[in-house]
Amino acid sequence: MAKPTARARRTGRLVPSPHSKPVKCVAKTKSGEPCTAATVRGTDRCLFHTRNQASRIGREGGRPRFQYDVSRLKKFAPPESAADMRRLLATIVIEMREGKIEVELATKISYVASVFLKSSEQEDMKQVKEELAALRDKVMGKRQTNGV
Repeated sequence: MAKPTARARRTGRLVPSPHSKPVKCVAKTKSGEPCTAATVRGTDRCLFHTRNQASRIGREGGRPRFQYDVSRLKKFAPPESAADMRRLLATIVIEMREGKIEVELATKISYVASVFLKSSEQEDMKQVKEELAALRDKVMGKRQTNGV
């Protein structure tokens, strides 16, 4: 293993000397090739090959996917208004907090809900604009008939 430089001793970080070889793990990968990862301080192995971490992580297969029973989810009609969407979002928050759905799914649904609410808002503004235009035309028509 490389001897720490004066700078490494001063800063407390292991910095290989420019004259020494890079500090690489001495373990072999599953395919039999040398591991190319950097070593953990004070050892000659990387994080995964220290204390058999690689085999433990391989056995676990990463974090298991969160499974939920779809039949436990509340049934509802598709939202047709902003009020319907607010009720749906409230239901999602409750189900997420109860552990019925995972946070990632709730986040995705919330994103889609925000797009729905934005388009609903634009549709409402379009309708208000049309009503104001009709009211303006009505008022302008009365003024012209009165000779104003």
